[in-house]
Order: sequence, then C-alpha cells, then structure tokens
Amino acid sequence: MGALFRASRLSGSLVYQTMFRPPFGTAPGVAPGDERQQNVSVAAAAHLKEVAMQVGDILRKKTARVATVRMNETVGIAAQLMRASNISALVVKDVVRTECNTAVGMFTERDVVRAIAEHGAAGVNLKVSQLISVQQLVSCSSTDTLEHVRRLMNKNHIRHLPVIDDYSLIGVISIRDISTAFDNEATAAAAA
Repeated sequence: MGALFRASRLSGSLVYQTMFRPPFGTAPGVAPGDERQQNVSVAAAAHLKEVAMQVGDILRKKTARVATVRMNETVGIAAQLMRASNISALVVKDVVRTECNTAVGMFTERDVVRAIAEHGAAGVNLKVSQLISVQQLVSCSSTDTLEHVRRLMNKNHIRHLPVIDDYSLIGVISIRDISTAFDNEATAAAAA
C-alpha cells in the first residue's frame, strides 16, 4: 500500500495529511477513469489522517530563553527590556521568588502606549502590575494546535501567548511565529 504525504490548508489551518492509496488495480477488472475506480479512490480518501502542527513544533526551533519582567517593575524598565532584546512582549512573573516560573500576565508594546497615552510622561513610572489583568492570563500548552492558538489570539485580541506545561513556563509563541510556520509549510509543500 502506498502513502502520500502532503500539506494543505483546511479551514485556514495548515495540516499534514497522510493518505493511504490502495495499489493500482485493487478493484479487479477496473480500468483507470472507470466510475468504479473513482469509488475506490473516494473510499481511500476517506482514510485521510490529519496531524495538525503544534506549538511544541515551533518552540523546538526557537531559542529557549523567555524574556520576563516582575510585576513590581516600572513601565520604563519593561520598555527598556523589550528594546534591549528587540522584542514586543514580556511575560510578567509574580514578585515572590519562590514561585519560580509563575506567569501572571503579558506586558506588550500596547501596554507601554496605553500607559503614556493615559498618564503622559508619568506613565513610565507606573508599575507593570497596574496595567495587566492577573485574573485573565490567557495561555496555551505545547500540545495545542497552531490553529487553536490562532483562534485564541483572535478571540482575545492578543499577539503573544505564554506556553505553560505542567504549571511551568516553557516559552512564548507569537502570531508571527504561527504565520511563519504556516508559510514555511506551504512553501515546502509547493516545492514537493
């Protein structure tokens, strides 16, 4: 039995598909193009197995370092950290050192803009904790599909998600990471 591998967009998400195609001549006495051969092909197509790309697939290709800021730091410090690392979001961690990798929120460029727009120059002296909502941490796990994460980002109007496995922060995924992964897979599929 032969197997075909291909990547395609299905409902906006890129999936790997494995289609098991019966060997030619499975239906004895049926010529190619015959309606009965088409029925065999339709039945084979019904055995499509889809394996969606997962967050962990992207994290394996990214640096393991996760940029963080403590919630008691100022907006100015957070902005400097983002600028120094050339990133647009930081994971906000609890102040208590014993909590290790406890993510309580995300701090982004949008938060910097909001602080300055609402408070003027004094906005840089606000605490990060004053701008994030700790009750509404939206996160994902490494086993979540990219399509699920994309929908989660769209629903919550966010561009970055902390990735948390077994209550531990293991990375951050952005909408750009997802878009790049979809584009790379589409390019690879077109080249195949």
